Amino acid sequence: TELNDQKGIAGQLCYIGEDLRQPGNVADAREYFERALAACRELGDGAAVAMAANNFAEFLAEQREYSQARSLLTGALSIFRQLGNQGSGAWSLNHLADIALHEEDFAEAHRLYREAYDLFPSLGDRWGIARSYADLGRLSSEQNNQDGARSLLEQALKAFLELGHTRGVAMVLERLACVAVCERDFDRAITLVPAAEGLRQ
Repeated sequence: TELNDQKGIAGQLCYIGEDLRQPGNVADAREYFERALAACRELGDGAAVAMAANNFAEFLAEQREYSQARSLLTGALSIFRQLGNQGSGAWSLNHLADIALHEEDFAEAHRLYREAYDLFPSLGDRWGIARSYADLGRLSSEQNNQDGARSLLEQALKAFLELGHTRGVAMVLERLACVAVCERDFDRAITLVPAAEGLRQ
């Protein structure tokens, strides 16, 4: 602020929002995400606007404010496509799919997850590929296709292990536990949940 660095201010507002979001300071985080988006719009920097919108949308989705989150993500996706930024666009698609899943629009969720998954390999985004397997696995489980869910989640587990991504491994173990519960394999579920909890700790 002292330097009147408007781009720096916009970026910092977003960082503060992310920092406040983690411990659950919802009201304060919202304020900073809103200020960051407004600052980026004042700059007229399309890439910065899209990233700020993406971050704010993720926060809103966590608060179950799906309509506004979808609107922001759709706008961000449009900008990323105009800029030729396929990587960020793929993640916008993934987040839009998350919203569709939360709203139980399974057909739309599948379409969006697949579109993102089709982009990630060509971009060399191994985290994106792993996340796609995990998300498609969760979607299959929600649709009562537990065999398909297990297969996809096992691929996700392998991918996250290869990346050394501990939180990803824990997430997949939790989802495999959900599959086990659906199949009434409670012994397996009871084994998987503490393993995931141990990794998170």
